[in-house]
Amino acid sequence: MGFIFLLNGGILDSPPDVVLFFGRFHPVVVHLPIGFLIMAIMAQLATYWPKFRPLGIYLPLMWLMGAFSAFLAVIFGYFLSLSGGYDEDTLLWHQWGGLP
Repeated sequence: MGFIFLLNGGILDSPPDVVLFFGRFHPVVVHLPIGFLIMAIMAQLATYWPKFRPLGIYLPLMWLMGAFSAFLAVIFGYFLSLSGGYDEDTLLWHQWGGLP
């Protein structure tokens, strides 16, 4: 219910300070998925050697952590965009492409 309120423009005009606070963490949080996904890829490749096969039971957790942290990065990025001060065209391309 609260998320629908957010999307319908309920607080988009003047977002609360807590939303802006968490939005400022976007540059930090955006690097978490990169680390988790690189860790998952390396663990996936390492399981080809018998010594590292036990890592296989942790692979779903690693992929899940990568997906969850990517979701958080998107949410925090959206919160940051609510603070304003960004070129609308650049912001649009960044949101849809995930590029700097």
